[in-house]
Amino acid sequence: MQKSQCPLCQETFEIEAEWIGQQAQCPFCQQVITIPPPSQLITHPGTISGTTNITIEENRPQKSTASFVLGIIGCIVWLIPLIGFPVTIVGLILGIRRKYTVGITLNVIGLSLTLVNSAVGAVLGAQGKLF
Repeated sequence: MQKSQCPLCQETFEIEAEWIGQQAQCPFCQQVITIPPPSQLITHPGTISGTTNITIEENRPQKSTASFVLGIIGCIVWLIPLIGFPVTIVGLILGIRRKYTVGITLNVIGLSLTLVNSAVGAVLGAQGKLF
C-alpha cells in the first residue's frame, strides 16, 4: 500500500501500486480522478506540481439531477403526504450531499408544503370536518 493525495480535496489515502495513473473515485470528495503518483506534491486543487495533464471528470451534475427531479416531484405530490415526505426527504439528502442549492431549495419547498398539508389535515380531522 502506498499513500496518494486527491488533487481536488487534497485528502491523503492509501492505494495499491497498480492504481497509479488509473481513474478511480476519491473516497473523500467522491470525484473521479486519475490517481497521481505519491511522490508528486499538490500545489493547488486540480493541478499537480510539474504537470497539468491530470484527468478529472466532474460527476456532480448527474447526482444533482436526482435532487432536482425529486424536488420537482415533491412540489407536485405535496397533496399526498405519504408520498411527499419520503420523496422530499430523499431529495433533500441528495442535494445536501452534493451541495446543490437548486435541489435543496425545491425539496425544502416541497417538504414545507407537505408539512402544512399534514397539519391542516390533522386539524380538520380532529374537528371532524375532513370528510
